[in-house]
Amino acid sequence: MAAGRRRAVTDRSNKSQALERLIVSDCLRMARAATAELRGDRTVDQAMRAPQVQRRLSSSRRVFGVSIGKASPEMHAGLHQSVPPSKWAGGIVVSLVPHLRVEGAEHWPGDHPTPGERSAVAARNVARFLEDARLTPDDLVVFCISGGTSSLIAGPPDGLSLAEMQTIYERLLLSGIDVASVNTVRRMMSALHNGGLARRAFPARQLGLILTDTGQGGLSAVGSGPTFQPIDVATEAIEVLNRVITGPLLDKAVDAVLARSIDAGDHIDVVNENVGAPADALSAAVRLARSSGYRVFPVAEFLDCPAREAAEILVGAVRDEAPSDRMALCAVAAGEVSVRVDGHGRGGRCQQVAWEAIPLLRDVPRSCVLAFATDGQDYLPAVGGAYATTSSWPALHEAGLSWREIADQNNTYVGLAALGQLVPGNRTGTNVCDLYFAVVAGLEWST
Repeated sequence: MAAGRRRAVTDRSNKSQALERLIVSDCLRMARAATAELRGDRTVDQAMRAPQVQRRLSSSRRVFGVSIGKASPEMHAGLHQSVPPSKWAGGIVVSLVPHLRVEGAEHWPGDHPTPGERSAVAARNVARFLEDARLTPDDLVVFCISGGTSSLIAGPPDGLSLAEMQTIYERLLLSGIDVASVNTVRRMMSALHNGGLARRAFPARQLGLILTDTGQGGLSAVGSGPTFQPIDVATEAIEVLNRVITGPLLDKAVDAVLARSIDAGDHIDVVNENVGAPADALSAAVRLARSSGYRVFPVAEFLDCPAREAAEILVGAVRDEAPSDRMALCAVAAGEVSVRVDGHGRGGRCQQVAWEAIPLLRDVPRSCVLAFATDGQDYLPAVGGAYATTSSWPALHEAGLSWREIADQNNTYVGLAALGQLVPGNRTGTNVCDLYFAVVAGLEWST
């Protein structure tokens, strides 16, 4: 009889783990499909077909393209195929890819998430490209901007070395402050941000096509607002710096911010359009989940809280709304959580959310949480996200790992790799923040 009971327990355990694999697979399929709908070439091509854009295009003598960000190669491709060859006058692309051949444009790699020498070189070449174009009021410059632009074309301002600028960026990113505060400083730290690109394209007409990766600050927050009218946020930037930077470096950073000249840019003719946003990814994910038979509800329009709080919200949703009928439940959110890095380990935002979910899911049968970076990289190369399931907690202890120790060290990559719960990552051609799924398998799946 004891052997029979052990077999029954083993059978139940195997079935539960099979259900977990199924719902994780579902979440990953939906995340990838929702992301694919927002590829840069598709979104830009659709935007270029709009009647108001076609009127601008037809009335322009020459068209130039400037594409910067994580999705810049794909956004450039969508733009280049939308412009008649007789009007295309050239383009420049700045991306994360070190070596890339781009049709109809020159390409320069930049550094991310912390600007480096390549970023400074790329910034100089973008400025040079616009100057060499000898733009006139009859020309049209189309800017394709996506997340990552803040770092990819950042050069140190007067009074700061590149190493000092890198230190400021690194401390901002590791501090756990919200992305809006980080971008406030970035706006005042590089000549091409905060309207810098638009000023250099004067007197041409300009169109900004923005792939949004943030829920804070609107379109102008993407890439620190290079194609928008400049705004003076020196006071706010100094307040942020005082929270994060100390010592002589703080004095130099404040001096650099105060020295930044803000030009009102009264003569800039620029129209900025949203071509894709976290809300679009969320909408696509909700639609895909419903079509897959889940009872679905969005947890939040945009999660911009600490990773631990995000995990609590996601797990709380499936725990509180666990289906009493025989349908499966899927809670979905988009967002950009914050992570305060106190340890010296390796990880990313999505990995942190998954790790925080592990102890919360242990009492929620047949459940999982999956966090997915829509740009295909959760801070670390080849990692696109991570997941946790009901079985993660016992598996953690069987592997001899301490959840608390790994959490305190911010070493979630090592822990999740040991559990086999990392999502492989590669470039997706878009960047609209992260997608989060929390799922409980339906009761009928257990029978």
